[in-house]
Amino acid sequence: MARVLHGLATSVPTEGADAWTGRAMITGVFLTTGAGASTISVYDGIDNTGTLICQLSAAIDDNDGEEFTIPIFCETGIYVQVGTAGTGIKWFVYYK
Repeated sequence: MARVLHGLATSVPTEGADAWTGRAMITGVFLTTGAGASTISVYDGIDNTGTLICQLSAAIDDNDGEEFTIPIFCETGIYVQVGTAGTGIKWFVYYK
């Protein structure tokens, strides 16, 4: 069964919200924006010093996403760092 980490970013920095600790397999990452453009970085780790897995960026009122046919294995955990934040920015990480 798939699990979902998600966050609503309204201020900078919004880091590690709903982070997962432990082994996981990421199957997809999605970013959607409202009134502000944004970027997110997803790491294998408990903070932003882990291995960078995926980085997404989306303009105002736009979205970006990655679906991994072969899941990305994370040994330590999943950590999400939001680079910029504003109204209506949401992110999702799908994992097993």
